[in-house]
Amino acid sequence: MAIFNFQILLLYSSLSLFFCFLFPQAHSLSFNLKKIGPQHQNVNIIVSPDANITSEGLQLTPNRNDTDLAYRAGKAQWATTLHLWDKSTGNLTDFDTHFVFVIDSGGRSNFADGLTFFLADPIGLDIKPAFALGLPINRDTFMGTSRFVAVEFDTLRNFPPLDQDNIRPGPHVGIDVNSLVSNVTAAWYCNVTSGIENEAWIRYDSSSHNLSVVFTGSTNTTRVEDTIHLIVDLRDYLPEKVTFGFTAATGEWSENHTVISWEFSSSLQIKDTNKFPLGALVGIVVGSLVLVGKASKESDVYSFGVVALEIACGRKPFDFKVPECQMGMVEWVWDLYGMGRLLEAADPKLGPDFDEREMERLIIVGLWCAHPDHNFRPKIRQAIHVFNFEAPLPNLPPKQPTLSFFPPPLNSITTSSGTSQSQHSSSTYNAYSSKFTSSSTTSSLTPECPKKLEE
Repeated sequence: MAIFNFQILLLYSSLSLFFCFLFPQAHSLSFNLKKIGPQHQNVNIIVSPDANITSEGLQLTPNRNDTDLAYRAGKAQWATTLHLWDKSTGNLTDFDTHFVFVIDSGGRSNFADGLTFFLADPIGLDIKPAFALGLPINRDTFMGTSRFVAVEFDTLRNFPPLDQDNIRPGPHVGIDVNSLVSNVTAAWYCNVTSGIENEAWIRYDSSSHNLSVVFTGSTNTTRVEDTIHLIVDLRDYLPEKVTFGFTAATGEWSENHTVISWEFSSSLQIKDTNKFPLGALVGIVVGSLVLVGKASKESDVYSFGVVALEIACGRKPFDFKVPECQMGMVEWVWDLYGMGRLLEAADPKLGPDFDEREMERLIIVGLWCAHPDHNFRPKIRQAIHVFNFEAPLPNLPPKQPTLSFFPPPLNSITTSSGTSQSQHSSSTYNAYSSKFTSSSTTSSLTPECPKKLEE
């Protein structure tokens, strides 16, 4: 039993490695912290040096109960890095983030300095107390000491050179690229003395390179919204993987900086233009079999088929969150196969970017190996030959067979590679398989159940 489990693990790993090369890979990151609390500190959110998390939220600088509030700075970053872009393909991610925050001076009319949302090079991100909102900035040149892009919520009026046109009389929002001199700014009516809640929505569109910010403020107790945006190709300024989060700082004047909630989502699609050949998969699988011995048990072949279908379809064998007809993966895929809609079973995350013939073979071989009657399952070597286009696809019946009535094989055919395979008496397969090329390549778990074939 131990050898069986290890063998299936090797086969699963082999197929997983194969698909990492064969299909586009989605590197996604998503979370929603509706109420940031102490349970998130140094688990989801890493804080330093003056930042901490309390029941009120993420405190980026010491709160007003502390005796020393001046010249402090804090940083909080998500526990894992963000895969921003892929060097091998040049693909760039989209991302969205939204957070609710409060900057509160406790009624004092003099306050500083503000907070930022940043993306930065994980190496060299040193915060600067009482300067630059906690960003890694050289005090003499106002340029970054390491790479970053930030959206600043600055509560202190800036003068040249930081505000070269001297048009911002007070708090403002800006987008900074490797510099404390903002590329674009807008006035911000933040009402720091009253400590009102504000919100910000930041979005990056990888197609247009548009980094946009929507933010709220308050004028005469009325909530207002404003927006700024900057066209910037982040690949030119940031490494492939970045750290991201918040910084804040105080100077001679101080204020409290609290992030109450935070949500974030991104998805980087990595498209491999040089698809991994099926022959390489054969080598990996054969090598796995050599290590543990030939897979001869029917149960081994069945497990191999289920694993292949799991990877192709991007789901588990049983899923109770889908319509009833789709709960059982093998039965659902077999229904689609019989209707000539086989490619609808492909993992929706792949989109249209896969080789239809290779996907067709993988799914059909998976069904073949998962045949309810073990007498009709192939040997692993037969499956590999079909994977590698060295043998034709098996003639499976358009309906999933049941052990109570499915007939034994009528004959056996031998391919040019010396591979024998079972042939069934179904005469309808060709009519249905001919629809593969015309079926939709848009992968989705359709909410409607496919209409099954009549008996």
